Amino acid sequence: MTNILTISRILLSVLLMCTHPLSCRLLRAKEMLAASEENLKMGQLRTSLNRSYYAVFHAMRAVNILEDLIHQNIRPCNKVMRSGEVI
Repeated sequence: MTNILTISRILLSVLLMCTHPLSCRLLRAKEMLAASEENLKMGQLRTSLNRSYYAVFHAMRAVNILEDLIHQNIRPCNKVMRSGEVI
């Protein structure tokens, strides 16, 4: 349960910092998805597909950043728990 709270706190603090790469990637993904929807409404199918591709691209980059943040903070906890020490 401690790890879940730690992850939640990390994610919240990262999302609140608009200069963090995770926030930038999520914002970029949202912008690309909105552009894709607008292009689709205008009948610009190729442009819409392109924007959709980049929306997924930026979202997955955000996931990679988040995974790195989670692993950086969980590994020390797992190491301490394996050694038998109390956190």
